[in-house]
Amino acid sequence: MELSVKLYCENVKASIIHQCSFHQIVERYGSKYDLFYVIHSTEIRSNLSDIPFKTDDAELIYVHRGELTIRHDLKTYTLPAGALLVKARNATVQHLGLSEDGEFSILGFTPDLAGGPGAPIRQMEALAVLAAKSPVLALEKNGTIEALLSLLKEKGSRKEKPAFYDQTVRHAFNLLILEITSSTRSEATGPTLTLGRKEHLTNQFMNLLRDHVRVHRQVNYYADILYVTPKYLSQTVKEVTGKTSGELIDEMVVAEAKALLDDPSVTVGHVADELNFSDQFFFSKYFKRQTGLSPLSYRTLN
Repeated sequence: MELSVKLYCENVKASIIHQCSFHQIVERYGSKYDLFYVIHSTEIRSNLSDIPFKTDDAELIYVHRGELTIRHDLKTYTLPAGALLVKARNATVQHLGLSEDGEFSILGFTPDLAGGPGAPIRQMEALAVLAAKSPVLALEKNGTIEALLSLLKEKGSRKEKPAFYDQTVRHAFNLLILEITSSTRSEATGPTLTLGRKEHLTNQFMNLLRDHVRVHRQVNYYADILYVTPKYLSQTVKEVTGKTSGELIDEMVVAEAKALLDDPSVTVGHVADELNFSDQFFFSKYFKRQTGLSPLSYRTLN
């Protein structure tokens, strides 16, 4: 089964990378007053298209059964049952395929829900830090995660909200995050669930990067916002993620470029404009330095 951008929202505007807002999605799959939505794979219509797209919310994609193949920024992942993909805001995603027996759920949510009263802030930051290393987490088998996703799905599908609806939703969401972090296999997490200032700074940097990387590619820009030196930012980010801030910036720019180049109707010059390069020559030079291929060679091979 192949999946398309239409699994999220209808009537998307034609663009190089389709973009769906949280409000478009929640109006289709939840209530327009909600701070979240849950989509089950049984609701998704099959389609021959696998167009890359973005959503402006964070998402957790959990595989119940079978396998889901998905492209997240630069890399393609095959998620087995029990795996969780943490999709950051504005990450470029392509749903490439689902096995015949596959089932998965997508939980999208706003910063208000993730940071609301009683929210497990440190656990949310821990997930974000782990996702900066790899967006796919292997979880220990846990029926509670599936039960909480079903509960949130049921709550969000109600047309009328009962008394204490908001409190119930927030408690269920908070418990879900705690269950996910406690179920993350220890060999994958190591000591990183113990967060300090460095992990917090890295999380702040990654959030800023998602919002501004198309315009700002200099480490200095992010260091100034975070009131640290560029050297300290790069050292800290590398200590936490294994990559410097500059390397993460380049990775994200290349991921954006590849997603744009995957559309054969888009010229290399247009891609350069989209990514705020001064002209096609400088973009091509940058792309080749990062990938070893010119934009046209990459397009030919892919």
